[in-house]
Amino acid sequence: MKTELEKCLSGEWYDCHAPVFIEFKTKTHKLLLEYNALPYDAKEKKYAILKDMFENIGKNVSVGSPFVCDYGCHIMQACSMHAPSA
Repeated sequence: MKTELEKCLSGEWYDCHAPVFIEFKTKTHKLLLEYNALPYDAKEKKYAILKDMFENIGKNVSVGSPFVCDYGCHIMQACSMHAPSA
């Protein structure tokens, strides 16, 4: 039988309240609170937070604030990318 994470990653219905997802959301929520509270010019600290949150991140990646996501750990960003805030 597949775990809830395996179901999620294979595109099947899954329980988003399973402990693994609560752990992902808790970690990501804390990182987002810190990230979104930083001033615009705190680029090194912002990059360090994104590196901790994302699965993979290249150089020269910029993500506008406020930034919101659920898990973060499945996000991969290439080099020289800018994601403006909504």
